[in-house]
Amino acid sequence: MFPFDSITRSIHDDDGANTVGLAHFQKIGEASYSEVFGIGDVVLKVIPLRDEDAPPVKDPEDFPAPSDAKDVLKEIIVTRAMGETCKGFVQLLRTYIVRGKYPSLLLDLWDEYHERKGSESIRPDSFSVSQVYAIIVLPNGGPDLEAYSFASSPQTRWRRACSIFWQVTRALAEAEDLVRFEHRDLHWGQILVKAVPVSAQARRANSKTASMDDISHGVKTTIIDLGLSRMNAEDGAESHTIWTPFEPEIFEGEGDYQFDVYRMMKVCNGGRWESYHSLTNVMWLHYLVLKLLHGKRLRAPVAPRKTASTAIFSEKDCYDCLVQVEDTLAGAVAGCIPQPIAKKGRRKTQASSTIGPQSATEVLELGVDNGWMS
Repeated sequence: MFPFDSITRSIHDDDGANTVGLAHFQKIGEASYSEVFGIGDVVLKVIPLRDEDAPPVKDPEDFPAPSDAKDVLKEIIVTRAMGETCKGFVQLLRTYIVRGKYPSLLLDLWDEYHERKGSESIRPDSFSVSQVYAIIVLPNGGPDLEAYSFASSPQTRWRRACSIFWQVTRALAEAEDLVRFEHRDLHWGQILVKAVPVSAQARRANSKTASMDDISHGVKTTIIDLGLSRMNAEDGAESHTIWTPFEPEIFEGEGDYQFDVYRMMKVCNGGRWESYHSLTNVMWLHYLVLKLLHGKRLRAPVAPRKTASTAIFSEKDCYDCLVQVEDTLAGAVAGCIPQPIAKKGRRKTQASSTIGPQSATEVLELGVDNGWMS
């Protein structure tokens, strides 16, 4: 029974010791088709499932959007596969299928979150006792990048920002190599960042040898939410592709580069989402480096004083690295930027030639060639 599963009841006290009891619930996030609640060391992603036999809802805008069971199954398969094979991706701990009205405890937490941060989702109080949900249980990898604060240890802000970028890059590169992977929705809400305590002794030991993605810089990233991802999979002797089509509305968004990336991906693959185009990972890495440079309000560092340093990379080195990477990736994805609508009302949808890295693997090679990565 889900409520009594030990994985939702094990928590840690302030000294790091395990204690057993009912862990504290809180809503920690939301997505288009799910609500995310934290409990102890894990998070629960609650996804209402569509009843394919039920008549259409009269006023769908008044109800939270349910998901097709086949799409949720794809997400579960991809999450399990990537978590088991690639470092840097979230691991799947449990899955459940449950039925009933939305619990009052979770509705109270939804209200609390809405009052504290504001919610863009619809309050899930309209479901009947026959509603079915999928619950995906995942480790708590810390706040997402949008919520993560660089305020602590201001002297290492750009080293942590650089480490975040290169950890994500290495994870995507490994996934490309193993299963021809594309994330396709890697905005800053899909990257978790956890502070990693590093002793002064360990920091000194690694300072002259650590590459920019080393966790000795104080952060560990986790890539989550693979519901729109694409990967190759093998079933015995046969191989097939796992992918999920996009809803048309996703290409109509405005106000953030994230929505431009969706349209750029469509230009890149010509609307053929089953095919593999590693350039989409480069698009999301370009989005990520822009967020790190401009979205977190970090001040550009000044040139370091000419004194002996214990670190192989200064704050200025890391900042300059991200600036150079942004310039390179901007050129790599420029050929997929949708052109303005022509006089006849048709927008150019064919990608032009590009210069620069065409995959996360090639971005990683760029880091190695420049001495940033090893």
